[in-house]
Amino acid sequence: MENISRSLRATDSLQLAAAFVASEHRPSSLQMVTLDERLADAARKEGFALVDVAAG
Repeated sequence: MENISRSLRATDSLQLAAAFVASEHRPSSLQMVTLDERLADAARKEGFALVDVAAG
């Protein structure tokens, strides 16, 4: 993971790290759900696809 955690809150960093582990270090294999823009930006930078909860 890049050094992007500086802009994230501690709980967001934990959520991103847990997703990274759950994806077995292949972020493109897992979709994430978040309403937090900072976490969403960080997840995108790491390669996660985001579920658009506003669309549905």
